[in-house]
Amino acid sequence: MSIFQGCGTFFHVKVLIPCLLTLLFVSCLGGPTPAPPNLAGRNPSTGASPNLAGTRSRQDTPTGEKLNPLPPESRTEIQRRLVQKALSLLGHTSLTFEGASFSSDCSGFVLAAYYLSGIDLRKEYAQKTGNGVRRLYQIALSHRLLSTGNLPVAGDVLFWDNTYDADGDGRPNDELTHTGIVVSSYSNGRVDYVHYHVSRGIVQESMNLYQPDRESLNAPMRIREPGKPRPEKWLAGQLYRAYGRLWYLQDADWVHR
Repeated sequence: MSIFQGCGTFFHVKVLIPCLLTLLFVSCLGGPTPAPPNLAGRNPSTGASPNLAGTRSRQDTPTGEKLNPLPPESRTEIQRRLVQKALSLLGHTSLTFEGASFSSDCSGFVLAAYYLSGIDLRKEYAQKTGNGVRRLYQIALSHRLLSTGNLPVAGDVLFWDNTYDADGDGRPNDELTHTGIVVSSYSNGRVDYVHYHVSRGIVQESMNLYQPDRESLNAPMRIREPGKPRPEKWLAGQLYRAYGRLWYLQDADWVHR
């Protein structure tokens, strides 16, 4: 017998109508807001998928694992240029090239290396506010190119917090105080980078994002204050915040000089 036959007709219709109305209401609301695109996915400029070195969590990476760096031949041309230019600046303290001058500090180094590689970030950099590191961070943030997942790869811009006591209050509350550029990364969490050292100029150093507390695997990053003990966190891996894949901007009209 059909549910619409006999004495049960009224009961079933009475039950079905509220159910149908509920389903209609839910469908109008829609599903959850989609998550932002994964930076490890496709390049928004070229549609290509970048090769990432290492995607496991820190806890899943065994100590002493054989190093498997991102093969140089799998890098894009812009990544190769960025690594080449960053390494060519080792030892420099002054950053004036091809008629362009950059500040002698960490953000000036990043701007210079990108400029020499064909990506001129100065226009948008000038439109941002805050210190140089924060401006670079805001550029990456505005283009949705920031990430803390996976390991950074060659050409990525690194960001650190609390590398010095910027506000002088003696507390570790100083965000976005240092930046640098990745030249290689490895499956065991090691990241080699070039940055502007406050006393030695442009240097290459390493950190390990899977073992950030091991002094032997992480370069000192926080500037030591005379007469004061080191804070609890002072190594590069401990103070690391995020990376920005600013080389994805290579096809933007405003970055070409």
